[in-house]
Amino acid sequence: MKNSMELRNIVKQAWMFIRQYGMSKSEAFKLAWKNFKLKMAMKHRVVKFLFQKVDGTYRTAWGTLIENMLPPTSGKERKPNPTTQCYYDTEKHAYRCFKVANLISFS
Repeated sequence: MKNSMELRNIVKQAWMFIRQYGMSKSEAFKLAWKNFKLKMAMKHRVVKFLFQKVDGTYRTAWGTLIENMLPPTSGKERKPNPTTQCYYDTEKHAYRCFKVANLISFS
């Protein structure tokens, strides 16, 4: 069941890229898979990734989503935004986010 939900989210994100950014199906699905793999990697380790900021410059970040490395939050639940990926920046020691359409690479 979990795998089908993950696959459904990848497909939804790819179609969002097609509708909002006019990407081809091939580009959209590659980017959706890349975002999925980044998110899964950040749940297990600190990951180095590159994305384009809104102002057009590029940023290399080290981020994670490992539960025991995250600082406590205020308790207010925010509605998830499907166009952004939030992460904990291990260099800045703060939560950050970027547009999922602007992900370039990760290692």
